[in-house]
Amino acid sequence: MSHDCLWTGVKQNSMGSPATIAILAELHRTAELGMYRHYAAARRSHRYQRGISVFQIAVNILLGSALLYAITEMLPSFAKWFGATLALIAAAMGGFESYFGFGKSFERHHKIANAYRAIARECEEWEALYEDGLADLGTIAHQLPVLRQRYNEETRNAEDVLPRDSDYSVALLKQEARQKSVRERRALANEVRPPL
Repeated sequence: MSHDCLWTGVKQNSMGSPATIAILAELHRTAELGMYRHYAAARRSHRYQRGISVFQIAVNILLGSALLYAITEMLPSFAKWFGATLALIAAAMGGFESYFGFGKSFERHHKIANAYRAIARECEEWEALYEDGLADLGTIAHQLPVLRQRYNEETRNAEDVLPRDSDYSVALLKQEARQKSVRERRALANEVRPPL
């Protein structure tokens, strides 16, 4: 619920800050959440790519060892079938990784997360400038549509690279931890310390 502030004439929200700053804070929060979601998705894609790559390398080493053994001695039939099965598995894993493109997915999620991060940092800077009295509401109100447009563009760019629900859960935890850290730093900075 909002009310008008008698001493400034500026419309304020229930938390006592101007509505423009509340909108800026919400944009900051959602950009930060998008950043954490896409970083979590990038880490997951990177883990998948790494796991498949390590498996392929191990299978190829086993195949190479089997072939070297075959050159030196006659291979029993079970070893031939084992080698053929490993070759088929290695090829299937390579196709699986190529089809899902975990490397490309990692890069896209990371790029999107970095874009959200830039927007979140800019929102945070404008909030700090306002709190320190270095920017007025008019300047911030003028900047807000620009930030929203950048946020909307990044969201459109990310439509084909959606994070999972588990990425959202991870993002919420990361965001809560960061907000707690920021609150603690602000409280520490606002403490009145006795002179030495």
